[in-house]
Amino acid sequence: MQVRSNNPIPFKSSVALLTILICLEGIFHGVFAGEQLSLSANLSPTRVSVGETAILSIAVNGARSAEVKLPAQENLVFHRRGQSIKRQIINGSFSSSVTITYVIQAEKEGKYTIPPISVHVDNEVLKTVPLPLEVVSAAAVAQNPAPASSGDSEKARDKIAFMTIEGLPDKGYRGQILPVKIKAYFREGVRAEIDKLPEIVGASFVLSPLENEPVQTKELYDGRSYLVVSWEASTSAIKEGKHSFQIKLDANLLIPRKKTRSPLGRDPFFDDDFFSGFFGTIEKKDVTLTTPEHPVAITPLPQKGKPPGFSGAIGNFTFKAKAAPLEIEVGEPLTLTMTISGTGNFDRVSAPEFPDNQNWKTYSPVSRYENQSTSYEGKKIFEQAIVPTNNTPQFVPELSFSYFDPLQHTYVTVSTEPMPIKITGQDSTVAHAQQSPGSQKGAEPSVQQSESAIPHVQQHLTTGDFTAAIIPVYQQRWFIITAVLCSCVLAVIAFLGLRRKHLAKNHWALQQKQLKQQNRLQFAKLKEAMDTGRTDSFLTICREIIQHHLARLWDMEPSAITLYDLRNREESNSPLVEIFTAAQQHAYGGVHLSKDEMQRFYEVLQKSLEERA
Repeated sequence: MQVRSNNPIPFKSSVALLTILICLEGIFHGVFAGEQLSLSANLSPTRVSVGETAILSIAVNGARSAEVKLPAQENLVFHRRGQSIKRQIINGSFSSSVTITYVIQAEKEGKYTIPPISVHVDNEVLKTVPLPLEVVSAAAVAQNPAPASSGDSEKARDKIAFMTIEGLPDKGYRGQILPVKIKAYFREGVRAEIDKLPEIVGASFVLSPLENEPVQTKELYDGRSYLVVSWEASTSAIKEGKHSFQIKLDANLLIPRKKTRSPLGRDPFFDDDFFSGFFGTIEKKDVTLTTPEHPVAITPLPQKGKPPGFSGAIGNFTFKAKAAPLEIEVGEPLTLTMTISGTGNFDRVSAPEFPDNQNWKTYSPVSRYENQSTSYEGKKIFEQAIVPTNNTPQFVPELSFSYFDPLQHTYVTVSTEPMPIKITGQDSTVAHAQQSPGSQKGAEPSVQQSESAIPHVQQHLTTGDFTAAIIPVYQQRWFIITAVLCSCVLAVIAFLGLRRKHLAKNHWALQQKQLKQQNRLQFAKLKEAMDTGRTDSFLTICREIIQHHLARLWDMEPSAITLYDLRNREESNSPLVEIFTAAQQHAYGGVHLSKDEMQRFYEVLQKSLEERA
């Protein structure tokens, strides 16, 4: 980005400038193709005390973007500070680099080695060297001194360029979002080239991402006109104590000198400001501007009065909830929409917990965030499906959300009113209980009828027919025909049963064959998504594979299997639960997986399904 004064350029100068820019563009495209990739990592300092932090900088030369895969390290917490991109042309050679910075906070003493860090650039994977870090329990280790303030040099140049911060309070809480406005002043007539965004000096604060294109205005300062470049941002402290907040900015200043006689003669065309600067009357200075140190006292949140459901939200919020539809049957779901709006650290705002109630079955909520004018002002919307298990509930119970108000210095809990609903239908237990008395009452008339229908005993004896010979029943024709017919029927039934079993076995074998074929196709798609780095497709296919495999074992529809079912039927450490949870979190919150994580999920899923086959 370049910041310049708005002096008009004459037409003849514009033509010459356009010609030079076309030449530079050809040079740019010629040298960019030969740029080589290189990776470096720097950890400073390498010896800290417990609770202190170190700065990890990962620089990739020859790239404009990179994806970092951080290794897991016990007792070390990584906080991403930001990313900067720099492009420059030196002696006709173009170079670009991207630098990603992390703050590492140590929680326990010991000697650590940060393993090689994988950095994905386009289709290549680069790795850093292992970095040692020693954490001691003694007093705070001396940090590398912060860059010297440019105040003295600014006075020497009569404040040609300087920086300020506005709106930052003197005190706050750990995790609280503190708004800040960063302003860089450049005296009118001085051109400035800014290759990197402003950065925090030190490791006590984390700065929100800044806009690449800042707001440019003009202001009067001490009677002089300045071009002002400003960024609206927010910061939060990562540890307690009294810390100094300071911002630095690297810039190149092009300061015009006094005009000298043009080396091309007295032609007024060559006395133009453009050619005056082009032929060496511009002084270039590389400067690092820093804001004055702003002390901020950071305190922890109070333990007294902390609500049980507090998730770490700090700010000023409102909470609303609604349910739809309001008339349902037993077993049908209704959607509970919960909206939390206001200002604060929305990354710590979680869905209010639904009260534990045996009359309801709940599912994991889905969330989305809608920001407004700033990154810390907006609303977070949660949608949760709840299902009544019987017709007992007459309303959706009240829901509560708790946050800490930094202005009032107290915890606040806001609750909704119970929402009346109408549930029709009945569960099977109630239906059975209601039908049993009716069936018994209905049986009484039949008993009375059977008692009244006792046959009348004949009071007179009569002489029956006589037969010449007694033939056993099994030798009688009707018995033989009946027995033959029954045998035939039994034979047909047996044949049909055997045929049904045979067909079922073949059908099961066919299902197994189809399932294996489907698994092969799904795993082929999964491998393709993993190779191309598409997290969306990878996690979606993982969830479908798990659902289809468990649907056969649990005799359920695949689409009906949810994370709630897996957690109830599977072990807590089941890899299927881990993968399904990652898939659902991605669908709701945008989880991103590196190629190494996708490879691990692929192998674990394949092994787990083979063991269950």
